[in-house]
Amino acid sequence: MLLVEALGCHPIHTGGLERAGLLEATAAFVIGMWFAGEDSQAVLPPMEFAQGAA
Repeated sequence: MLLVEALGCHPIHTGGLERAGLLEATAAFVIGMWFAGEDSQAVLPPMEFAQGAA
């Protein structure tokens, strides 16, 4: 069992370790917004609402 599953969540594959730096930077940005009381979902919309989505 993965840690994410033990927490009751569903794991998703988002790429290999070569993307770890991007994930860390994005997490720092989103968590910073969250702690500042901002709506981080406003800058990370679902794909169907993202500009240029196919």
